[in-house]
Amino acid sequence: MKFKPAIFLIDSDFSSRKSMYDLLFDNGFHVEPFESLNDLFIHRLSPRLTLVHDIKNVVMDLAERLEGMEEHWPFACFTRDLDTQQVVKAVRNGAMDYFSLPSEEVVVPERLTRLRDSLTDTSQHRRNLSHAKNLLRGLTARERQVLKCVSLGMSNRAIAAKYKISPRTVEIHRAKMIAKLGAANSPEAVKIAVSAGIAL
Repeated sequence: MKFKPAIFLIDSDFSSRKSMYDLLFDNGFHVEPFESLNDLFIHRLSPRLTLVHDIKNVVMDLAERLEGMEEHWPFACFTRDLDTQQVVKAVRNGAMDYFSLPSEEVVVPERLTRLRDSLTDTSQHRRNLSHAKNLLRGLTARERQVLKCVSLGMSNRAIAAKYKISPRTVEIHRAKMIAKLGAANSPEAVKIAVSAGIAL
């Protein structure tokens, strides 16, 4: 088997780390697993794509460590208990992608490959950014309001009360917003907005 360039894997949960390691290894990745950020940084390794299990504030800790670094250190996150606000925080702190397991497990290798390839192509990154902004321009004012509320973790009922509309109307706006952004779900829609630099 021809291995792809190595990626780092940070996960303090042994069974989760082993499961992700096996998934990536079986898809041709050379994986270097670490139990913690300390385990990774003590070796003074050069930056490379890193996959982080988003538990116990590890993403916040990673962002703080990377803040003073001159070199860009790309990372993506995954979780087994998806929370929209968790996704927002991770993306705001620099996460380039976010996976919800087990539902997105099958797409992890492909998206990591695309992400790794895009890191060497800054023009592609600019095109992706421009595309995301164009998608967001296609939203109505109400759809943007719903998107902002979703990013704050508000339910359809809470959004309806805030704007004095029915929960069913919120559902319709939410569905249209997700469709226009080409997202699979609300967290992915929020991720698109945050990665495009839209203040939510």
